[in-house]
Amino acid sequence: MRCWKYRFSLKLLSTIMACALCLNCARDGSVSRSLRAGGEAAVSSRADAKEIEWLTYREALEILEQANPPLAMIYFSHRDCKPCDLLEKWSFTDPRVVRAAKDMVAVKIQGDVETQIAQRLNINTYPMIVFARLDNGEIDRKAGYRDAGSLAEWIENVLAGRGTIAKLRKELESNPDDPELLLRQARNYLDADDPPASLQLIEKASALDAENAAVLVVRGLYHLRVGKLDEAEKVIAAALELDEQNEEARRLHIMILLGKTETLLEQQEYAVAKQQYLQILELDGSNFAAHMGLGQAYRKSGEGEKALEEFRKAAVIRPDSAVPHVALGDLYQEQKDDQTAEQEYLTAIVMEPRYEPPYFRLMELYERNGQRDELMDIFAKAYPVEPAGAHNEIAWLFATSKCPEIFDPIAAEKHAQAAVELEPDPMYIDTLAEAYYAQGEYKLAIGVIKEAIAADSEDLAYYREQLEKFEKAKDGVSASPE
Repeated sequence: MRCWKYRFSLKLLSTIMACALCLNCARDGSVSRSLRAGGEAAVSSRADAKEIEWLTYREALEILEQANPPLAMIYFSHRDCKPCDLLEKWSFTDPRVVRAAKDMVAVKIQGDVETQIAQRLNINTYPMIVFARLDNGEIDRKAGYRDAGSLAEWIENVLAGRGTIAKLRKELESNPDDPELLLRQARNYLDADDPPASLQLIEKASALDAENAAVLVVRGLYHLRVGKLDEAEKVIAAALELDEQNEEARRLHIMILLGKTETLLEQQEYAVAKQQYLQILELDGSNFAAHMGLGQAYRKSGEGEKALEEFRKAAVIRPDSAVPHVALGDLYQEQKDDQTAEQEYLTAIVMEPRYEPPYFRLMELYERNGQRDELMDIFAKAYPVEPAGAHNEIAWLFATSKCPEIFDPIAAEKHAQAAVELEPDPMYIDTLAEAYYAQGEYKLAIGVIKEAIAADSEDLAYYREQLEKFEKAKDGVSASPE
């Protein structure tokens, strides 16, 4: 199977784990009609909402500046933030989160657009969620992706005043030498992407009780946060020496091993990766990520039957997850069993209809087999899930297909234009360039690919190869698409 044109990565799911607030600013007066009618009514109207009603920063001020302002949940996103996409798609839409946040003012701020607000609130990591009241400052904040269950629980704790940064700060004023309070607040600061503040509290807790496994565990979390994997491994090993039954230390030990083994898999060290995954499974036989990783290692080593066995085990461990079924579909495609592959992808879609990969796998399967009707049907189903990605994927297939039933450069241009209009991602711009190339419009292809080169520093080598291909075609070296 060729590399996926779609920008979503399955690895993203496996690697995701893991000051007083000043709301006074110059307003442009652009407040919605419902807000002008009264903030209290606007909040109460959300009580029975089926989704979170996001307000802009300036819209929210109309409510937050009233007497007894409600709690604000301020969500900072960023254009290039994939965890933000997941948070918006999976967590903020979950009924548990919607219910928990129903009495709050939900504010969404795009940090790369409203940079002054992000800088004022010291937002350097995305996604970031901040809870605050205008009359009482910031209450709590956390960075990074959170699944719906943990996000709903956090919101409930904030509403109840349990374990927040503000709450623990007050408790530490009364009990500054309480190791448990120090470590709880140190964890909070790590969640808030403030490692220096966390380390200060860890050091203080360590000075009070150096031979404490709990202190070492939080220190290990600190090392993980700042990217010192080897240091984290040493500290967690020391924690397990002090308390081999410490469940969190054991989980972190396995997580560190998984991270290192995933690196081996990326480096194509398949034999070593297999050994490492097997060792992890000796420690935790029901570890979903280890079974998935071992399956991929077997797959890359050409051991298809063993890979199937691991993916099936993963599906049993998490019967509600679509991920193993996508992996099974990919493997069946490699084994030329398209019928079974199709069934696995369709199963994945039924299980998690908002999960994009199986739609795009099916699109490529139908393209390869020249099934245009089926291709268009799955595109129509993928479009509501990921509009720009669906347009981009079908555009790429129309522009590059070897099947005469599918190859359609004009349709490719139309869909690529739609993708770029929805989201000017350099990858989508490249697809538009490929569509022009497929039509023989080499000058247009060259101009467009230069836009992708100017916009993306990560995939420059690929885009320059594309530019060279288009220039050779223009000069008559290659007069037709490859």
